[in-house]
Amino acid sequence: MQTMVKRHHRRGTCHWRDLIRALEDADFVFARKSGSHAVYLHRPTGHTVPVPLSKQDVSNGTLSSLLRAVREIIGYELAI
Repeated sequence: MQTMVKRHHRRGTCHWRDLIRALEDADFVFARKSGSHAVYLHRPTGHTVPVPLSKQDVSNGTLSSLLRAVREIIGYELAI
């Protein structure tokens, strides 16, 4: 199953809430909060992914890095 992450007006960014929804659709669950990051656990594999929580959108580089990590964990890319 592929999940859409809504991009905002700035090129290559998305809001962290949209990213969390996409992760939850891909079988990730909230594990803990550490400082300004929420850590999500992929139950089937036990891998974790940190998601930055801020008032600003997740930047292009950070988003690319997170999506690459998720792709390695679940075996497919979250559609953007």
